[in-house]
Amino acid sequence: MNIVTYNPKQTLKPEFAFFVLSKGLNAGRCMKHSCPNCFMVAASNKFELMKLYNYTYLLWKSNKFAMHLVGSVIPFLRIQDFKKILSETMNDPNVDHSKVRFVFSIVVSLKRRQEDFNSKIIQLKKIERAYIREHIKL
Repeated sequence: MNIVTYNPKQTLKPEFAFFVLSKGLNAGRCMKHSCPNCFMVAASNKFELMKLYNYTYLLWKSNKFAMHLVGSVIPFLRIQDFKKILSETMNDPNVDHSKVRFVFSIVVSLKRRQEDFNSKIIQLKKIERAYIREHIKL
């Protein structure tokens, strides 16, 4: 596991890597593509990459990074805080590592369902507006 601040001028990108947002209220959020304010988490193989991604995603969803945000105008997550939280969680003997992958898959399926519900709510709002315009002629 190698965690560094992303540098857009760096030409070499590891084969097994993902990015983590470092600034704003969504600091700690995993990303497939880089942005100017992010960390790059590199792994030695695909299995390690998925493990790191799963842990980081679950830590972000559970707001573990929120209490470590600093800054008065734009909150940001320090790279040493990110490394510490991630390594402590991965090395914690109380964490059931066999369940992490299962929990991650459940959280992802719940996210998909939420997106489906949100799109249905948007469609219902459009139908509601169309119905009102049709019958009231506004």
